[in-house]
Amino acid sequence: MLSAVGFLLGIGRWATLNWGFGEAFVTYQENSELVTQLYLWSNEFMGFWLGHVMAELFLYMAMGFMAYAMFHSKRFPRWLCVFAGLLFVLGTVSIFRDMNMAANAVHGFLQTLMLVPLFFILLAIGLFKFKGKATEKPIGRYAKRKNKASKNKKGFVGQFKKRKKSKKR
Repeated sequence: MLSAVGFLLGIGRWATLNWGFGEAFVTYQENSELVTQLYLWSNEFMGFWLGHVMAELFLYMAMGFMAYAMFHSKRFPRWLCVFAGLLFVLGTVSIFRDMNMAANAVHGFLQTLMLVPLFFILLAIGLFKFKGKATEKPIGRYAKRKNKASKNKKGFVGQFKKRKKSKKR
């Protein structure tokens, strides 16, 4: 959710703030330096720091958490966990693409092969296709009660055993 808000603020400035800055620049041409400074500040803060760094960092952190959770779950295959972990590492490196040429190459690799959308498609397929147990051991009070009931082996059907009819007439 934090990633979506960051992307919304970073891209949404074009339809809101920049439109207003364009009108203000035409209207107040004598004070255009103030408008220009506000425009540059909003692009730097909302465009780069919120829309680029924060949003992508939260997106790739979520992928890292998903990789960790999928690795410890028996539901997903290991190759999907490794793929999510690889995307976490490569995506975190690609955030710094404006500062480093190697990170720029990693970002180009991620964008060219469309690996992030591919991961989410594979995750959706994995959620529907692989139906293993989510955890190895049940957790919580309900699970403890459920285990005691299954050890008892009586259950609902076992309560109503057929009684032998007596032959008295």
